[in-house]
Amino acid sequence: MAIEYLRVMEKRRCKADVRIYTTIIDSLCKSRKIDSAMEFFVELLGKGIKPNVVTYTALICGLCSSSRWKEVNELLNDMIINQKIYPNIVTFSTLINAYCKEGLMDEAERVINIMKEKNVAPNLVSYCALMGGYCAQGRLDEARRVFDLMVSGDNNNNIGFNVYSFNILINAYIKNMQMEEAMGIFHEMRRKGIEPDIATYNFLLAGLFNDGRLRTAMELFDKLQAVWRIPNPYTYSVVLRGLCKNGEVERALLLLEELEKKGENLRTSYYNTIMDGFCRLNELEKLGVIRAIFRGLSCKKLEPDVVSYNILIKGCCQHGLMDEAIDLLEEMEGAGLLPNEVTYNNIVRGFLTRGNYDNFDDAVRFLDKMQERKLPPDESTSELLFELLGKIKHDNVIEKLGPSNLRKEIMGC
Repeated sequence: MAIEYLRVMEKRRCKADVRIYTTIIDSLCKSRKIDSAMEFFVELLGKGIKPNVVTYTALICGLCSSSRWKEVNELLNDMIINQKIYPNIVTFSTLINAYCKEGLMDEAERVINIMKEKNVAPNLVSYCALMGGYCAQGRLDEARRVFDLMVSGDNNNNIGFNVYSFNILINAYIKNMQMEEAMGIFHEMRRKGIEPDIATYNFLLAGLFNDGRLRTAMELFDKLQAVWRIPNPYTYSVVLRGLCKNGEVERALLLLEELEKKGENLRTSYYNTIMDGFCRLNELEKLGVIRAIFRGLSCKKLEPDVVSYNILIKGCCQHGLMDEAIDLLEEMEGAGLLPNEVTYNNIVRGFLTRGNYDNFDDAVRFLDKMQERKLPPDESTSELLFELLGKIKHDNVIEKLGPSNLRKEIMGC
C-alpha cells in the first residue's frame, strides 16, 4: 500500500518525504525483501532526500537478519561518515541482538564498548541479548557476569532487570544440568521482588524432573496451581512427561483424569505421554491400558495421531503381537496418517526380536518398504540385524536385506 501511495504521489507530482520512504524500506526489510529495500534507499538518495536514523536502522536490521555483514558495515560507515548521522539506542540494540544471534560475541561486546564511549547507555534489551548470546554458546560464566551487572544496582547506567532477564539464565543453567545454580537464580529473583512467570515455572519443573527431584517438582507444581498461576498446556505436558520419566505413570494418569474432570482443554499429546509411559514399562498387562486409552480418544473428541499409533504398535511388537501391529499400521494408513521411520523400525524389530529365522522374510518386507520411502533403519534395528546375521550366517539372508544400497547401509560394506 505504501509503495502504491508513493507512486500515486509521484504521478500527481507531489514530493515524497523521508517518512514515506522509511515506512516502505522498513516494511520491505520485515518481509525479508532486502534487495528491494536497498533499491528504494538508492532511489531516496537519488531524489536528494536525506535519510534519518530510523531509515538506517530499518536497513541495518534487515541486512543483519540476512547476515549481510559487509553491507551492514558499509551502511554504518555511510551513515556516520557521509551523512553525519549517529546511531541511537535502537540501532545499537539491533546490532547487538543480531551479532548475538550469530554467535559473534566479540562484535557484540565491541558495540557495547562503543556505546559506553559515546555516552549511549546500553539498556535492558541490549544486555539481555548479550546474556542470551553467551548462554547459547554455553559460556555461562560470562552470561553470569552480564547478569550480575544488571541486577547489582551498582552500575552507573541503572540498567535494571525483569523476569525475562532472570529466565534467560535459569533456562541456561537447566540446559547445562546445573540445577542448583538455576534454583539460586530463582530465589534471588524472589528476593529482588520479581514475580516468576509461567515460563519460569516451566523451566524449573522440566529441570527438576530431569534431575530426578520428583518431590520438589510436584511441590512447585502444587504451588503454581494454589497461588494464582493457571498452568498452560506446556506446563501440563512437562509435568506428565516428568512423572512418567520418573516411573510415576499411574500418578500421571490420575493427573490427566483430574484435568478431564476440570474440563481442561485436552490434547492428544497428553494421552500419548501416558501411553508411552506404560509402553516403556514393557509389561503385557499394561498393553490393555494402552489400548483402552488409545480407543478412548474419540470419546474425548480427540483423534490419534502418528505418535499415538507408533506407541501402540510398539507395545504390540514388544510382546510379539505382530498381526495386531500390522492391523494398526493399515488402520493408520486408512486414517490418512503416513507411517514414519519410527513405525517401520518398531515393526521390523518386532519381527527380528522373535528370534526366529522364519520371520525374517516379514522383516525384510518392511525393510524394503522403508527403502522405498527412504527411511533408514535406526541403530537398534541395525544391531538386531547384525546379531541375527551373526547367528544364522546364510548368504541368502544378506540378499534379503533389499537393494544393494540398503545392504551397504546395514552391513557397512
